[in-house]
Amino acid sequence: MRNKLLMATLAIATPALIVPIQAHAFQDVPKTHAGYNEIMAMKKEGIINGYLDGTFKPEQGISRQHVAKLLAHVLPLEPIRPATTFTDVPTNHPYYNNIQRLYRAGIIDGFEGKFNPTGALTHAQIAKILCLAFQFELVQGEGTHWSKDYVATLYARGIMTGDWQRDATVTRAHYAIWLYRILNIEQEETPSLIPAPIEIDPPVYIQEASAPKIKLRFNNEEVLVKLEQNAATQDLIAALPLTLTFADYAGTEKISYLPKKLSTAATGAGIDPAIGDLAYYAPWGNLALFYQDFGYSSGLIKLGEVEAGLEKFAKMQGEFTVTIERVEEK
Repeated sequence: MRNKLLMATLAIATPALIVPIQAHAFQDVPKTHAGYNEIMAMKKEGIINGYLDGTFKPEQGISRQHVAKLLAHVLPLEPIRPATTFTDVPTNHPYYNNIQRLYRAGIIDGFEGKFNPTGALTHAQIAKILCLAFQFELVQGEGTHWSKDYVATLYARGIMTGDWQRDATVTRAHYAIWLYRILNIEQEETPSLIPAPIEIDPPVYIQEASAPKIKLRFNNEEVLVKLEQNAATQDLIAALPLTLTFADYAGTEKISYLPKKLSTAATGAGIDPAIGDLAYYAPWGNLALFYQDFGYSSGLIKLGEVEAGLEKFAKMQGEFTVTIERVEEK
């Protein structure tokens, strides 16, 4: 099955699908079910699982917040507009970051200032989301409904077929079936999910005897960070000293955009940052210092971890200036 990276992430992001794979089929997905082949193929690959009672609950709806979480964790979403405020998604909402990333990327919108995170999605709405998220070139559809081009595009690609009903709720079965079809589109037709740097030679960087450290000076205070040893941190050290403007993002991290992107060579697909981690978010080119817990994010590279000073840094309000310097060994 194609796009292994996406598949691996789906297993993490899919709500309630946490039971180890069983050898037998789901008792509520018989061979006569319209999506039996797709659902079982996804199960075999370990992308979806079922419930403890051996069911998959194919007709149960998928919520808007879970779709947002899935796509935000899988795709390198480039922001095209500033964040917004949804009155029903406060900054401490567990899916706040995911929802805002999709909104900033222009993939989702709310209605009258609300997002309705636990609400269901219609087939028309998911058609738009999938087309925008996977950057499909739109096909002109017939009729006057706003979703006509999105639906026509998915039909033309064989993703949606006779199982589409404009105002019907997207179920777990639909979710599995349509994602299976997207994942099995020919490689050349599928947009790259995580851009890979072009490297002619393997990355070369100096392995230091002891882990280097940097300090972030701000407001007569400082944060001490012990760095990892990788290509990204080597690039960061080479650019020091730096004076940057930091600001809060989503109530979980302080971020600042670097003047030049760091190398992503020899790094993993992403990390699940801990409180106190300094990271680099490759799709946006920004530093992020986490002062609250945050979930796995693709494209995130750990640069180091705070040894001292996090509490005062986290309490800073609005935009503030930070000077980053290397701590010289004595």
